[in-house]
Amino acid sequence: MKLSIITINYNNATGLKKTLDSVVCQTWGDFEHIIVDGVSSDESVQYITNYCEQVANRYPVRWVSEKDSGIYNAMNKGIRVAKGEYCLFLNSGDCLADEQVLDKVFAIDFNEDVVYGFLKLDYGDHLELGYSPRHVTLMTFVQGTIPHSGNAFIRRDAFERWGLYDESLKIVSDWKWFIKTIIQCDASCRYIDVLLSVFDCAGISSTKQDLMFEERERVLHELVSERILQDYQYFLDVDSRLCETELKVRSSLRYRIGDFVLRPITWMRKYLNKTKL
Repeated sequence: MKLSIITINYNNATGLKKTLDSVVCQTWGDFEHIIVDGVSSDESVQYITNYCEQVANRYPVRWVSEKDSGIYNAMNKGIRVAKGEYCLFLNSGDCLADEQVLDKVFAIDFNEDVVYGFLKLDYGDHLELGYSPRHVTLMTFVQGTIPHSGNAFIRRDAFERWGLYDESLKIVSDWKWFIKTIIQCDASCRYIDVLLSVFDCAGISSTKQDLMFEERERVLHELVSERILQDYQYFLDVDSRLCETELKVRSSLRYRIGDFVLRPITWMRKYLNKTKL
């Protein structure tokens, strides 16, 4: 089996239905779906039951509704029973971008430990294109991350080699796992230019920013030498000052007057270059 889709859910029946609907319509079917519910008291279990009946003859679905100790405990439960070559975490509320996503992904020949694309961010009243780094270094994780839910296909045996998610963390354990595997252990990773999913920005990682920054700071000091972190902080400060200086220059009266005066000359140069061609 090529893929295990792992969905975790707790009292998010509306989001779960959206997630399940995006899976059931996929035109590519070499996958299993593992659903880990945290004993929801809303309609989630009924949705899961109906979903299992709907796809009974198409692909295997395994699910459980039981107490867990948090998001990453639920994710680890899914990993432990997964049988696919790759795992894709698609948490309730997140959905695959269109019905041909998995077709597009597995038409590509890859065997890297982490394969990721890009996604859209759902803010409720509008969608925005999310950022995914084309090349990954430590700075990628100091400044941001590789989007995880619905966006990263991770080899199942990578969890056997480097361990599961740290369950002591509430929000950034997937981020920590990426630093450990990709940066410290040189796991292979690859960007593919495919829109994979739509991420629900109402989730915990989006709404509890203070806790996220607190956990990130703790993990960085745990995994990265203080001397290296000091250098990274220095370069981040320099970059911030350069950005502030550029904004001040561009907003100055002298810059705006110069830009206005030179604009016709710029247009004329572009026109002459086109006519030469």
